[in-house]
Amino acid sequence: MTPDGNHLRVPNGKILKEDIVNYSRNPRRRFDFGVGVSVELDLIRVKELGLDILSRIKGVLDDPGPSVVIEELGDSSVKMRFYGWMDQNESDLQKVRSESIRLIKSKFDREGIEMPEPIYRVINLASNAAKSIEDGAAKDQQNEEEEHAELLSTDTGKDTDIEEAVSKEISNLEEQNLLKKK
Repeated sequence: MTPDGNHLRVPNGKILKEDIVNYSRNPRRRFDFGVGVSVELDLIRVKELGLDILSRIKGVLDDPGPSVVIEELGDSSVKMRFYGWMDQNESDLQKVRSESIRLIKSKFDREGIEMPEPIYRVINLASNAAKSIEDGAAKDQQNEEEEHAELLSTDTGKDTDIEEAVSKEISNLEEQNLLKKK
């Protein structure tokens, strides 16, 4: 039966040729959503605020805990993708995801985190060229120091949550795994 309440029949040909995803086998399920924020913001602060909210939402699991990645640098915003895990036996996926989006938006609004619409800038190159050269030299040193500090504090370790969940699921199987080599 599908989540919409419809009965589903799968032809044998599909079973042999395609992957079949069973959303009900594992009670834990991951959800995600994207948020665009201003390019002017401190992204570490934005990440921390979002993770703090996600970690306090009823239904979002602590293990594995929520996470966030910076997905894309756009013309007028930085796109971030938030991830969280929930237990389908205790919570509804859509409700947990919906509340996560609502509460993060609310927190961002209170904290002045701008989620901008597309912005287009018109630049007069002739008048800005001289000023840019003067400003550039002073900012270069400061930017290098800030970049070095950011690089030292960056966590890019491998995310093993999915592999651990799969290994745990396989080890808990009571039935014989016909795909495993003997």
